[in-house]
Amino acid sequence: MPIIALLTDFSTRDSFVAVMKAVMLRICPNVTIIDITHEIPPGAIERGAFILRTSFSEFPENTVFCVVVDPGVGSARKVLAIRSAHYVFVGPDNGILSFVPIQDSPVIIHECTNETFFRKPISATFHGRDKFAPVAAHIASGTPLGEVGPICEQIQPLCTNEPFIDGDTLHGVVTYFDRFGNAVTTIPAHLIAGKEKQLQCRLRGRVLPFVTHYSAVSAGKPCCLIDSFGFLEIAVNSGCAEKQLDITLGERVTVTNARDSVNRDVR
Repeated sequence: MPIIALLTDFSTRDSFVAVMKAVMLRICPNVTIIDITHEIPPGAIERGAFILRTSFSEFPENTVFCVVVDPGVGSARKVLAIRSAHYVFVGPDNGILSFVPIQDSPVIIHECTNETFFRKPISATFHGRDKFAPVAAHIASGTPLGEVGPICEQIQPLCTNEPFIDGDTLHGVVTYFDRFGNAVTTIPAHLIAGKEKQLQCRLRGRVLPFVTHYSAVSAGKPCCLIDSFGFLEIAVNSGCAEKQLDITLGERVTVTNARDSVNRDVR
């Protein structure tokens, strides 16, 4: 059974998501469509990339991911279809798919130029309906990627704040807030896992204790821990870290006493 996983910044307030699904179902009637989320803030490419990169590997092999966070809609940016080791990704060439060659290699990248697979007429403002949805549905129904367009050698990188080590300090930033107000950082677990007792996490000078679960600190107290997706997270037990600690996206987080304690390979 073909599966398309859909991620957009459209929300469900308007009909955009429903219309995309309708287009997919007309092309591939037996497809199962799974909503990853439609609550990415408008145009928040980095946020969409984070949600996708932390969820895609849980899906069945050969799932087609249709990704529409596309502030460049109507411009000359490319429409991509990427066959990775286990999945297919269809989305704009704006950096949101740049993690794929790293996390699920090898990949073959195609630029979708064959208008046979587009809905007509093509609007300047809704490529989710007119390009991404039909291409994803055709691929899910068995169309070889070679038919959607030529091979593309390079894709747009994502401009993001990757973690780095400076002296004995590991630096990262807050990249995402979940619905509970937990602040997820760019610091991956492999840089600190097993070393937490030797380290200190700091946010604006405040030292946050490393814990293994939220209730290891009293209700209303802040802490940090490795979340279920493998990143350092700042939380407040039974509270909202975003509001209580007044955290903003992009805010710097540091882990100190790191020279002899963290894995220095940040790749």
